[in-house]
Amino acid sequence: MKQGQMDPDDVIAAYDRNGRVWAASRDRRLTERPWLDRALALAPREAGKRRVLDLGCGAGRPLAEYLVDRGCLVTGVDASRPMIELFARVVPAATALHADMRGLRLNAVFDLILAWDSQQVKLLKQKGNLDIPGVTPSIAWDDVEIKVESKKGYAYKEEGQDAVALETGLTAELEAEGLARELVHLVQNLRKNSGLEVSDRIEIIYGAEADLSQAMERHREWIMNEVLATSMEPGAGGPSAVATEVNGRKLIISINKTKGAAG
Repeated sequence: MKQGQMDPDDVIAAYDRNGRVWAASRDRRLTERPWLDRALALAPREAGKRRVLDLGCGAGRPLAEYLVDRGCLVTGVDASRPMIELFARVVPAATALHADMRGLRLNAVFDLILAWDSQQVKLLKQKGNLDIPGVTPSIAWDDVEIKVESKKGYAYKEEGQDAVALETGLTAELEAEGLARELVHLVQNLRKNSGLEVSDRIEIIYGAEADLSQAMERHREWIMNEVLATSMEPGAGGPSAVATEVNGRKLIISINKTKGAAG
């Protein structure tokens, strides 16, 4: 086992300790729904209702809840007692089994086996096939389609046994900084198009949407230093005003050479 990887028994113990807290904070938006719907569409339906085996079912919300609502007969299996007890309460229409999937013995047939975020998927990829006790035939890697998609606001990269997820969402502070940089770029172009000398000082008058205006105020000193502005104030820009946008935010801006400035 690689350094940093958790032993399966340690994973179970972690859920025993913290499972209830994890279940309470679990995202309820069911971002997995497209894949569940696709799996249900592909699963056979020989006995009327689709029989689903949910390995590592956790507390059952929202995945198992959704499957039951879709008319499935769900059997949930989890090695953590606190989690399977939550599952039994959350999804009373399902069958709840407290068992370790590594030694599971079931005399049953299932139309769909769900192993969401499970070690079983990793074992399948490593070995090429996976034997689930009590379930025949064994599952081959060629029988499985696995697609990894980044959660909104994250970038995901997997290489071998290692995976990294980076948060890509912009905080308000980073967004304001980006707006300030784009504004500086805009003003520098306006200076150039106006025929100003590199050393000329300018006055800026602007009217902007709220978040752009806030970004300008937050980074006022830096913006003024970058564009050699002696002032930057909201107001009517007059005949020299230019209507434009900064990252989709409307802006009316005028720049004028400061009276008495050299150049």
